[in-house]
Amino acid sequence: MDTLLGVQVVKAVVETALMLFVARGVLRLFFFGSAARAEQNIIYRICRAGTDPLVGLVRVITPAVVLDRHLPLAAFCLLFTAWLGLSATKISMCADLQGRAACAGIARAGIGR
Repeated sequence: MDTLLGVQVVKAVVETALMLFVARGVLRLFFFGSAARAEQNIIYRICRAGTDPLVGLVRVITPAVVLDRHLPLAAFCLLFTAWLGLSATKISMCADLQGRAACAGIARAGIGR
């Protein structure tokens, strides 16, 4: 598999997870103070189903001092950090691989020069 394609695929998966976390947070704001009502919302449950495995992974790698209610934020921060790293990697790869279709937007913007 092409390395640039691999970076793009992983970046897309991370972006999808980040959007699920954002949707989960926004929906939680709508149901502020009522966790039971939030759990009845089908969209909120879909967002939780998509993000709970990542929150569980963060629970494994964080110390027990971190409260369970802070784990979604910690998972979001780790994903955002990964997204920044993947974006920087893609930009540096596109600087080396001029003329690739996947790098056309970066070349037009003049990023990486």
